Amino acid sequence: MKKLIILVFMVLAGRILAQAQVLADSSSTTLTGKVFDDKRHAIEFATVMLLAADSSFIKGAITDTTGTFELVGIRSGQYFVKISNMGSKAFISSILEVKNGSPSLSIGEFILESEARNLQEVVVKGERPLLEREYGKLIVNVANSAVFKTSTNAIDVLKRSPSLIVDPSGGISIKGLYAPLVMLDGRPQPLSAEELRNIPASDIEKVEIVSNASARFEGEIRAVINIKLKRDKNLGWTGIAYGGFNQNRQFSGYETGLSATYKTRQWTYFGVVSHRNDNDFLNMSGFRRIGQGNNYTLMTPNAFIHYDSKPVTYRVGADYQINPKNTIGVIAKGVFRNRTDLSDNLTHLDTYAQNIITARQNIQTLNQNTIKGPTRSLNLNYRGTLSPKNNQLTIDLDYGKYSRTENQDIQNRFLNNDNSTVISTSRLMGDGTSELSIRSIRADYTHPLSKTLQLAAGTKFSWVNSDDALRYDTLSLGGWGYDASKSNRFRYNEQISAAYVILGKEWKKFTVEAGLRLEHTQTRGNSLTLASVVDRSYLRWLPSFQASYRLDDNQNISLGYARKLTRPSFSDLNPFTFYTDPFTYIEGNPFLLPTMRNTAELSYSFKNFNAGLSYVHDTDIIVQMPIQDDATKIIRYTRVNLNTQNVFNIDLSLPVKITKFWSLQNNLLIMHRQVASSFLTGQFDNRIWTYYYGGGQYFSLKNNCTIELSYYYQGPSADQFYRVKSYGVVSVGVQKSFWANKLTAQLNFNDLFNTYREAFYGQFLNVDVNTLQTRNVQNFGVRLTYKFGKSAFKRKNRANGSAEEESRTR
Repeated sequence: MKKLIILVFMVLAGRILAQAQVLADSSSTTLTGKVFDDKRHAIEFATVMLLAADSSFIKGAITDTTGTFELVGIRSGQYFVKISNMGSKAFISSILEVKNGSPSLSIGEFILESEARNLQEVVVKGERPLLEREYGKLIVNVANSAVFKTSTNAIDVLKRSPSLIVDPSGGISIKGLYAPLVMLDGRPQPLSAEELRNIPASDIEKVEIVSNASARFEGEIRAVINIKLKRDKNLGWTGIAYGGFNQNRQFSGYETGLSATYKTRQWTYFGVVSHRNDNDFLNMSGFRRIGQGNNYTLMTPNAFIHYDSKPVTYRVGADYQINPKNTIGVIAKGVFRNRTDLSDNLTHLDTYAQNIITARQNIQTLNQNTIKGPTRSLNLNYRGTLSPKNNQLTIDLDYGKYSRTENQDIQNRFLNNDNSTVISTSRLMGDGTSELSIRSIRADYTHPLSKTLQLAAGTKFSWVNSDDALRYDTLSLGGWGYDASKSNRFRYNEQISAAYVILGKEWKKFTVEAGLRLEHTQTRGNSLTLASVVDRSYLRWLPSFQASYRLDDNQNISLGYARKLTRPSFSDLNPFTFYTDPFTYIEGNPFLLPTMRNTAELSYSFKNFNAGLSYVHDTDIIVQMPIQDDATKIIRYTRVNLNTQNVFNIDLSLPVKITKFWSLQNNLLIMHRQVASSFLTGQFDNRIWTYYYGGGQYFSLKNNCTIELSYYYQGPSADQFYRVKSYGVVSVGVQKSFWANKLTAQLNFNDLFNTYREAFYGQFLNVDVNTLQTRNVQNFGVRLTYKFGKSAFKRKNRANGSAEEESRTR
């Protein structure tokens, strides 16, 4: 199959190059020239216009850092050149005679005379607002905004953006409901939290938030975040080097990274490498009651888990501009994982008879889990304009391979009442391997039918193959022995075929777009150990609709609807049983169905104020539910489909500028959530009104210094059959720039008062749990960022076409 994909790409590339050659037309000429000022300094960003003898416009260009310009596809005839640039007098050449016969023709050098101007007369009328609403998306203008001055990376930027909630591990959700697909410069990119932390905030121009994705996107993609990077047309080198240190309540960590780009007139080369040491932790306590009435067992675990992760990430690639309308590129990226999780859990088991303790058992579980293995992916891509009518075609070919080894060592010590004596021990060793490959090909085409009517269509094919093995060995008096009851081998194959069509129409103030996407999925899950094969084949119709009406220059109203599906992740389908302690197991479910989601949204914007209403109806939602055996006291957390989820949202956002140096950001989310389902022998209907408020106060001081005070509060909420208690966080940050903004120092103190808590409780059937968790949210960090190179050009980050499949590997 890999050879087939390469062959298809070569054929397509040949056709594209042939088309590009036709478009260039052998009967046309490329005109080149250079523009200088009266001191012989090259002028960058000068506007060059080629005009016919009757002064009609023919072609335009912008000069690069060397003052060079190109005018492509010029036919025989008489022309003249007009060149303009701020601070210089306009230049008009004499008549030029162009005769085709050679592919290129130099028309010489042009000198622009300086024009004296009183720069004090230039007045800035205003600045871009922090928030803008534009046809189904909310635009957050990051560059030059005080709100984001103390942000160190893309994760920090997203934390400060409306409609987004970012958890302590870096997981992103739209309005607390579902994870979006992250895109860079309009191209899908399945970025992990690690990769987002390696994008400096200073590189970001704006963030576009699409909370209800159209049929153009895969069925898995319910929402989109498009991070647009700063860029210009400068040639040469540019780069960023950074390093940081952080300290939480238990451990310290560091980060370091380097990114560099080199751009010529036709080639762009880029590379990124980064390394982090994340010393995170989790404290967990609570209780689990087993049994009814006055006779029961009370299990009270107290666990501390240390997550020591040291990943190395990289991304390298190149883009080649065949001509101004056709570009091909290649990207290779990957992660070298090196993570060790150490867990120390002391559990007390108190047995009660008529509410009186009759027996006590103490168990200490030491669990060491080491995860290693590289992830590698390769993307070949083409993007081009195929006709003067601006017909656009993009093609992506992708191959990814993900390898993982997981070694687990579980030691159980059964202690006396005061924990001073070990009564007995047991030990379990687990060795797991996982090999996953993803191949895909995707093509998207847009065709303007008129100035106000556009047709878009596309298709995608993907193939996924995974092979997972898990072996457990138990230590007994005779030594280590293979434990067949806990071991398994699972293979999974998936093929997805998809196609979509979208029709869009624009009027003076009204825009409408309707689309339909079809996706056919065929899967096979094969548990070799259990001799169980599960085959699935299903077709889903996924329509979408968007409409936008501009009331005036300051007001806009929009309406949208989309149907989406969420397939189970590859790990969710794996029936392995993963052991964390003698009484807690985690397992997958090969019989899971995809979740179907219907979302309708209504939004309104007035200047910087944005308001939205949305309704979400989900069926067959995929969650992790506990199943408890009272006799053995074992609780198994397994993935299942619950019946329905209904969510109603009110979303408000209002930035306020109090003075020139003091601004506020306010984001309020009011939600009603209901999860109703039958499960095993019972039913539950969990519903609640909740709210989330996030905001900050930002002070822009003299000498490039910014101070930030940020805060958020999450009200009591519900999830599955659980109730979740409220919590809030206050943080402070300072940023200062030096050396003409080449060096930036940032200090951040997160969770100033150590108030972050994850407290939840639930009762359903025979399960009665109450849990409190604290994490490494409170931390202090310092970071230095240095920009180098003569150019401010930033690479054009491209995604791969297997974005959906890669997002399901995590």
